[in-house]
Amino acid sequence: MIERYGGKNECILPETGLEGGLFELLDIETDPEIINNIKESIIFLVQATGGEHLNFWMIMVKDILATSTNEMTSLNGDKDDSDKNQEEDDDSTFNVSSKHSDSGKEKLLPRWGARVFALEVVQKLLQLCETERAHLDLALAKELQLSSSGRADFLVLHLSDLIRMAFMGATSNNTHLRLAGLATLQDIIKRFAHVSETEFPGHVILEQFQAQVGAALRPAFEQDTPSHITAAACEVCSTWIGSGVVRDINDLKRVHHLLVSSLTKLKSTSNNITPLYNESTATLEKLAILKAWSEVYIVAIEKNNDENSLLHLVDPELNFLVVYWMAALRDAALLSLPPEYSNQLPDDGGSFYIAECVDSCKDYYRDVWPTILLASSIWLSKTDFELTTELPTCRNWKNLSKESRFDIMIGMCLEALCCIRNVSDIDNRVKLCLKSIHFMMESEWFQGKLMSDMEKCIEIVNALHRIILTRDNLSTQKLCADVASDIINVVIKIKQTKQFQDTRSIGMEGSDGCFDTKRSLAFALLEFCLCLLVRQIPQINTSLMNSKTMTPLHFRKYAKLPYEGHELIKIALQLLSQIPNLCHYRGKIVILPSILYMILGVIRESARKDNEQIIGDVPLGHVSIVSATAIQSLRILLSNPLRDEDNIIIDDNGNKIYNSEEDEIFQEWCTEVRSAMFSLSLMDSNSNIPVDQSIILLSLTVMITSVPSDFILGSQLFGKICRIFQSVIASENTKVKLTALQGIISIFSKKDISKSYIKILGPLVTFELKKILEKGNALERIPDDIHEIDEGDYLILPELCKILTTILNNISSEEKQFQLTALLIQVLVSFVIPSPETRFKNVSKNGKQLNDFCLNQLTNLARSYTENFKKCISAVPLLKTRIEDGLKHQGLRSSQQIQMAQMMHGSRKSQTKSSNVGTPTIKLATDFNTKFD
Repeated sequence: MIERYGGKNECILPETGLEGGLFELLDIETDPEIINNIKESIIFLVQATGGEHLNFWMIMVKDILATSTNEMTSLNGDKDDSDKNQEEDDDSTFNVSSKHSDSGKEKLLPRWGARVFALEVVQKLLQLCETERAHLDLALAKELQLSSSGRADFLVLHLSDLIRMAFMGATSNNTHLRLAGLATLQDIIKRFAHVSETEFPGHVILEQFQAQVGAALRPAFEQDTPSHITAAACEVCSTWIGSGVVRDINDLKRVHHLLVSSLTKLKSTSNNITPLYNESTATLEKLAILKAWSEVYIVAIEKNNDENSLLHLVDPELNFLVVYWMAALRDAALLSLPPEYSNQLPDDGGSFYIAECVDSCKDYYRDVWPTILLASSIWLSKTDFELTTELPTCRNWKNLSKESRFDIMIGMCLEALCCIRNVSDIDNRVKLCLKSIHFMMESEWFQGKLMSDMEKCIEIVNALHRIILTRDNLSTQKLCADVASDIINVVIKIKQTKQFQDTRSIGMEGSDGCFDTKRSLAFALLEFCLCLLVRQIPQINTSLMNSKTMTPLHFRKYAKLPYEGHELIKIALQLLSQIPNLCHYRGKIVILPSILYMILGVIRESARKDNEQIIGDVPLGHVSIVSATAIQSLRILLSNPLRDEDNIIIDDNGNKIYNSEEDEIFQEWCTEVRSAMFSLSLMDSNSNIPVDQSIILLSLTVMITSVPSDFILGSQLFGKICRIFQSVIASENTKVKLTALQGIISIFSKKDISKSYIKILGPLVTFELKKILEKGNALERIPDDIHEIDEGDYLILPELCKILTTILNNISSEEKQFQLTALLIQVLVSFVIPSPETRFKNVSKNGKQLNDFCLNQLTNLARSYTENFKKCISAVPLLKTRIEDGLKHQGLRSSQQIQMAQMMHGSRKSQTKSSNVGTPTIKLATDFNTKFD
């Protein structure tokens, strides 16, 4: 380098400093290793200073791209880009005066290599800055720049320059520069497609650049354009359409027209491969066109609505496209075969490649087939895998049967799901395959075909299991869970409808009391659910947690899970409650302990108190979505008790008669359920794992109320449950206490089991009621005035009254009914506001709500127990007066509210009519409100 600067011992740097000097060296050096080192140095500088000196890099890169043969814009000079259409010549040079003008040297213009790398620097800046929100948020960027007095700089503020630089590259005469420009344009679209325009709410910032994007893409679709440039432009075009930036139908048609023009090129050369450049680039171009159309179709389906103009534009081409999609999938399937099956490849090539280019085309097919598969799956699911009768033809096209299409598409999905290689886009490929299976499952023909081959169905579940094990991406795991849900729903549907003759064995697994683990769908789904749960909550698998090699898993807690993790647990629990539907009743009893074990494990972890949880202010008694789903799963399982269906007696009326004592299956089921309930009750006594008692109690309540009437609980378990109720009711936390009271209402409402619980828990209810009456000065007599009680008591008192009402409904003795009715009336009247005409407005909101609740309960009592009610109020005249005054005032308030609502409705109608009258029915061509000068 010293020699190039006249042998002096100093390196003459340009105005752009070291960075600009390195860029100039790219045009001087010829040694590939030195060029590579220079590029790495520039990239390192970008990574180190790109965020702080963003404006410097943007101006320098723009100057490099905007140079012409006449002038070169300096770093501080004019930013005019009128020279962007000048010829790209490697040998073009020009004279400039620099701060070392005495050297008399000519300065080289940046050649195409430096300009291509300049666009790579732009892409690196995009990648570097996307981690900071302000770079992709216009409102935040302007706010931060204003607060820093203009010192802060953000990428979104340079969006017009970014678009301009990508346009320069995409419309140049150099092939490499055009590819780099298109790639940069695609990166810009992906990152800024959803950035809102601050001055126009509801719009995005890229809408103002639609003309520039269209102008940058248009030259790539001309007839004499090289195939690989058209391929790159198709990808950018589909990204642009799918981004949602283009909303106007006319703007959408202009971009859509570019893709339509590419189809004409595809149609004209599909039967005769004579490409302009070489065979492999022709294959690349055709596959890129098909992929672009598939991406546009997928986006159109995702945005499907009544005004979906994009779907209307795509629809006319679908009958043609689906044939070419299937041809491309067949080619991809053949090319993915191992070398030992190479003899199955057609001698004259496939639909889009010739035999001589097999090796070079495999990568092209590998990149595009997942997207094409998804688009084909969506279309075929709507037609039950039928193609139209009038089919266009392409080279080596074979109109395969529905079964062959099924085998190709499922085979490619399974191959991709099972053979997970270390490639960069593996997550995206797996997602596309999972979505394809999900859409194909919507076809009834596909459902029957898949269920007729249960081994293939099991293989899919096993593949999903492996993906859950090996992939950490939660969205990928969510798709796996959705596909598993689709499979089990289809199995249950076919079992219920019995619409396919060759699927009669579905739902009869484990009929001999055992499972073949390699041929059992239920077992495969159990493994899948366990894996899905353990990936989120490792503590469920106690044997795994006892292993020293798995110590890091101890630090992964349920409380730290993101929302997506909760959703996965929810789906796994829903699957667990459905798996027994796949089995014979003898098989159900085999898998029941495993299912209960997993559900109880989730309840234990979701009820655990943890100070490190993501949502730190979650109060006691809060039932999360996971806890609610686990409890609901218990309800589903216990509401369908297992019985020996071979020994059920049916009476003359068609009713089933069960002999529970002689039913071994039912007794075994009861044993398992009792064991689960006992395990659940013991969670409360483990001092090492503090849990929220309310969730444990709620789970026990659901189990108690879900089991059949002939289920025997046992004295030991009964006593344990009652002690938990006593402990929770004594809690100072209002929400926890409410959970216990609501659980008591549910249990007392079940007449078959209520007597034993009323005997033990009834005194607890009266004790709590006495405490509240003491606070309201209403324990011994009806108070003359209202005394405010605690806010929590306003919530607890209605539940206590509901419990008394429930007990009253279970009493058969008339004497006890009268006593309890009198007690309930006294309690309710004690909280009815006396003299409501004057005092109601001075009572708190809680007091007013409690007043209305008590009046409604008294009304219900009067209807249900009329005689007892009359006796009570006639014996104490004050009761009658208080109730009558309260009901009159309540009725008056109700009528006033109705009148007010009617008046409001009438005023709205009159306003609407007046506005309609004021609007002229005939619009004049001339606006006479305009001021004419």
